[in-house]
Amino acid sequence: MAAFNGFRQGASGPASLSETPDSEKPAETPFETRLQEVRERAELEARTRLAEERLADMKTQMEELRRQRDAWQEQAERLALAPPPKAEPRTWWPWRRRA
Repeated sequence: MAAFNGFRQGASGPASLSETPDSEKPAETPFETRLQEVRERAELEARTRLAEERLADMKTQMEELRRQRDAWQEQAERLALAPPPKAEPRTWWPWRRRA
């Protein structure tokens, strides 16, 4: 029994593993070709639907972020326009409280 050394022994002699297995497959029939095209199209349609769903989710998130931004901006404007709180006059004796 010979040890595996990464090569195949065939009728034509050793062949490397880099050979494509397509050379050993029989030619595809028109039905198989059409079936492969239908599968590829179905996969592309599924990917398209998924991408559109993700895009819709991202647009929803962006709209929510805009609403939050606008709410924060509104609050900041209100606080910036509000009069400052009235400060008590400071006394000479800061540790002494008024009665």
